Amino acid sequence: MLLIKHLILFLFTAPGIILALFILNAFIVLRKNVTQKAKAILVTASILISYISTTSFITTPLLYNLENCCQRPAQLNNIDAIAVPTSGIFAGTYKDPVSKIGNVTLKRLNAACDVYNKIKKPIIILGGVTNNSEPAESVISQEVMLTWGLPKNKIILDATSKNSLENIKELKKIMTEQKFKKVLIVTSAAHAKRIKGLVKKYNIDAELYPTAYITTEGGQINDFIPSIRNMEINSMFLYEFLGNIKYGT
Repeated sequence: MLLIKHLILFLFTAPGIILALFILNAFIVLRKNVTQKAKAILVTASILISYISTTSFITTPLLYNLENCCQRPAQLNNIDAIAVPTSGIFAGTYKDPVSKIGNVTLKRLNAACDVYNKIKKPIIILGGVTNNSEPAESVISQEVMLTWGLPKNKIILDATSKNSLENIKELKKIMTEQKFKKVLIVTSAAHAKRIKGLVKKYNIDAELYPTAYITTEGGQINDFIPSIRNMEINSMFLYEFLGNIKYGT
């Protein structure tokens, strides 16, 4: 099921779109009953779609609005714990836990560590096993935070949740068990809207602490130039857009 999910999401990314267009073009161009005009229209449309999917002048302002839907709280003295939902690890054997964690998760952990140094409250790491050959994401994340000097007795692990919805459900259980009344959830700016909707749905008293911003107001000329960064922006926006629809946030 997870493999099918990743395959579907891949088909909505720039590489997936370009691959699908390449296959479609090869199929159409090789057919003798298709006119030259139809082939020219297809090729032109494919070039245009490929350009749009590898640039971000359309999605950058949309993602910017999404990333700025939540602001960091001015005060943190009423927080009982800091929660961090993980966002994936790389499969395979690496020399250290930092190399195994994706850049997004790493930025969330780093921001949570900064907050911890200010208020010294427990950190709840949310993330279970998403690949049967790998440990829970929260376990790997804990290893990283321990290398940064955080005390192990200040870290609480959720090693069962596999998505944003399950993250929030497990967070509510932990808050009940630990008698935490209010938490600060550190997550990516683009992900904050989804989390905000879920904590409201499950009646959790939480503040959002967005981090890992990837867009700036007004955009830049590079948004019009095909690049890997622009493809990442497109993928990020699409992923969060579909996630917000799925969870009704």
